[in-house]
Amino acid sequence: MDLAAEGERMIPTVGQTVHYVSHGTPGGEYKSECRAAIITETNTSDTVGLCVLNPTGMLFNRTVTYHDGAETPGDPACEGLHAAGPLRYCACGWIEASYKGGTWHWPERTPTREHPIVVNIPGVSDANHADIGRQVVEAIKKYEGRGDNFA
Repeated sequence: MDLAAEGERMIPTVGQTVHYVSHGTPGGEYKSECRAAIITETNTSDTVGLCVLNPTGMLFNRTVTYHDGAETPGDPACEGLHAAGPLRYCACGWIEASYKGGTWHWPERTPTREHPIVVNIPGVSDANHADIGRQVVEAIKKYEGRGDNFA
């Protein structure tokens, strides 16, 4: 999944971080996995040179081809939480992306919790808004990670 706006394709440039998919071993001792990689050169919009950062060392490859994972979107009306669930497919037709070994792709989106909290209560001064905002942030930090739900 490209990180660009829907319908646009990101253009690889030198220095960008991407994922390289390792081949794994034929016997299954090592699975095919995503590894961090840095684009070192651009050959075409689909083929780049990479420096792959493995836990045990680095790999340099000057001709790595892009692969989008071939995810099948399925029915847009489906209410399944495809990205969050353990399934690789859904009755609506969705099939999870499966990346080929020896290829690169853009990192998947990860949700962020860095959204600002804005407090606006009519009749309350700006100074009190700031204080209430700090209290809300402290409450969230206190309960974060405990599994508590906020309504």
